[in-house]
Amino acid sequence: KEALKAFDAALAALAAIPDDDQRRIALSVASAKLAVLAPQADSDAKAIDAEVKAATVTLDPIRKYIKSQWGWQGLAPDEKLYFPENGEMGSLQEATTAHVDSFLLSDDDISELVADGELHSSYCGACGSTDILDTDYLSHSMSIQQLHYLFQSALPELNAMQQARCLLDVGSRLGAVLYAAHELTTIPKLIGVELNEHFCTLQQKTAGELKLNRLEIVHGDVLAQAELFTKADVVVMHNVFEFFGDGEYRQRLVQCYGHQVVLVL
Repeated sequence: KEALKAFDAALAALAAIPDDDQRRIALSVASAKLAVLAPQADSDAKAIDAEVKAATVTLDPIRKYIKSQWGWQGLAPDEKLYFPENGEMGSLQEATTAHVDSFLLSDDDISELVADGELHSSYCGACGSTDILDTDYLSHSMSIQQLHYLFQSALPELNAMQQARCLLDVGSRLGAVLYAAHELTTIPKLIGVELNEHFCTLQQKTAGELKLNRLEIVHGDVLAQAELFTKADVVVMHNVFEFFGDGEYRQRLVQCYGHQVVLVL
């Protein structure tokens, strides 16, 4: 409860910044799960649950289509990751981490994959012994609960939705942020920039097949697409500072954005 109060106070402080102030607003929601998991009253909890269920129903056709084209894998075939050496994710090891996609898979979906033998929930910590350890599950996409929170709570609290004309998702991957923004907001222009060709092709095909006409997918390195930042009112960066690019790349990425509302998730 104390954490939620502090988090709400931070949102209120950011919302009070004048519209003409050109400073960067960097909102780190490393614990965005808090607002989803700990509503302040039972009535609020019921209302949030109902909203999340409605969002799930709305986004489910998109999820099903992507699964039919992509499967459940959380990584592209040629994708390279940089595992952090410290911080919250510093304990993760590449050999014992399973990459799942929280947008595509619910907890029940993951349990079913484990039951079917397609995904392993544990590994042997010392080969040949009974020292069995839990596999770490890692998603590079936000879940529907987190997406609902982003578009129904965080951005409205920052007054970032009222006049937003363009949202930029840096490292859009499967397109989860873009699909949620399309279905849950009225922002006219939604741009995703993605370095991986596999993900770009999937997003473009999904947008075309499902007539998500407000989406634009740009294939390339965002550092070579600086003009995209000048178009955007809201920039979303999810996990780009932890697993994608080395330290020098991340520093250059931070320097790209200027006056926009920037959500670092």
